[in-house]
Amino acid sequence: YRGEDFTLTLNVRNTGDSEAQQVAVQLSAPQGFSTLTPSTFNLGSLKPGEARTIEYKVKSSPAAEEGVIYTFTVDIGYVDELGISRASRSFVGVPLHGTVELATYDVSAGPAGPGVPFTLTFTLLNRGTTTATYTTLSVVSEDPFKPVEEPVYIGDLDPNAPLPVSLKAVVKPDTAEGEYQLKVKVYYKDEYHEEHVKFLTFTVKVSKEITPSSPMPGKVERPQIPELYLYALIVLAVAAVSAGGIAWRRRGKRRKMEEKI
Repeated sequence: YRGEDFTLTLNVRNTGDSEAQQVAVQLSAPQGFSTLTPSTFNLGSLKPGEARTIEYKVKSSPAAEEGVIYTFTVDIGYVDELGISRASRSFVGVPLHGTVELATYDVSAGPAGPGVPFTLTFTLLNRGTTTATYTTLSVVSEDPFKPVEEPVYIGDLDPNAPLPVSLKAVVKPDTAEGEYQLKVKVYYKDEYHEEHVKFLTFTVKVSKEITPSSPMPGKVERPQIPELYLYALIVLAVAAVSAGGIAWRRRGKRRKMEEKI
């Protein structure tokens, strides 16, 4: 990663049919990288088929560009069985990864009760330096929780781009009251299409007061009027209005007759 130290491991093998003597391996780092260990290793002699492993400690510059494969040069010098000095050169590509750092806020979990489904909502933020691609979230089936839906695919999670997330889970019926840790699995790929898995943890309070038929806190349930009764009330209201209109007309006619008399 940019600005961090890492280990570059090389395996040097004599693939010939004669002994190589005075074997020396030199690593040359590209711009933006430096070796923290000596750049040259003297391995002595290598018999046919013999191999040695060497490790270089390397540091990348904070200014190095992420998402780029940098080429390191490896030069190997040796003396063959005839005493002739020979050399070979090879190249090693090292990808510089960006970082994906996940954070959550605005978390709302529950309320939850034994045997009752609930919704976990939160905002997911990538505080890293590179995009997490093919991002998929899912509730981990771990006591006392079980997912009630398929994994949620959110695609690209760009750096510093908050994304609201909603996941559904259910508490197992025999769960005792208390606080439990709900785990959410986050799967994604980095800029080199390498797969990664991280886990987020949320605290969920389980209460037996929450039942399948209980209302949500703060929500007042109003009595429901059956549809048939509602229709009857409407008909009665219309009838009452009609009757009032007829009575008003009759009164008007009676007054006119009295005035004529």
